Parts: sequence; C-alpha cells; structure tokens
Amino acid sequence: MICEKCGSLMNHYYDDLTEGWTCPNCGWGLVTSNMQESKLDDIKYEIYLIPGNEPSMDNIKLLSKITGYNYLAAKKMLTCTEPTLIYHTSYEAATVRTTAQIAKHVTDLLKDAGISYTITPDLPDKY
Repeated sequence: MICEKCGSLMNHYYDDLTEGWTCPNCGWGLVTSNMQESKLDDIKYEIYLIPGNEPSMDNIKLLSKITGYNYLAAKKMLTCTEPTLIYHTSYEAATVRTTAQIAKHVTDLLKDAGISYTITPDLPDKY
C-alpha cells in the first residue's frame, strides 16, 4: 500500500484485535478492527477425560493446574473408569463451559500431554 500523504511504501501490521498500515516515512496510517472468530464464539464447550489415561506425576500436575483441584482429586480424575467432566474455578459453576479460545487452550494442553479427552460440541477446525 502506498501512503496517501507522502507516496512511500507503507508497512502492514497485525496486533491481536487490530490491523493496519503505517508509513515509515511520515507516520501516517490507518487501522481497522480484526476480530478473531474464536474470540467472538459464545458456544459453550464441555471437556471430558476419557478412561485409560496414565496417572503420571506430570499429568497429575497438569490436570491439577487446569482444574484447580489438588493432587488426589486430579489423580482420581485421571484414573476414571467412565468419562469425567473437567471442572475449573474460572469456568461456569458446574461444568467446563468455555469460550472457544479457552477450550482450544485446554485441549491443546491435554493433547500435548497425551491425555485422552473428548469435547462437546467439537471445536471448529479453524481454531
């Protein structure tokens, strides 16, 4: 893009919720909003642990961090014999009902640790 004020080539930038162009020569620029769909998603998600997870110290620590539960409660969740809903104090009271952004973060942590889970409804691939 060419600067309307001085004719120089402008630099494009993207900063979380905005993007725009700025002129390195005269400083003129323009900006617009660029909302990520995951930040606008108001669907409620539920994340369940699936039976068969390894109750290793690292997995117990991770689940404790995600849920806010102590060691014994996190270990019990990992050794469940049926799908177990994950809880967290920053989520709605009784279930893990998150925005897409938080649900994506939690499922990425679980996936990286090799912890089996399921999420309802499925997160769109675009997230």
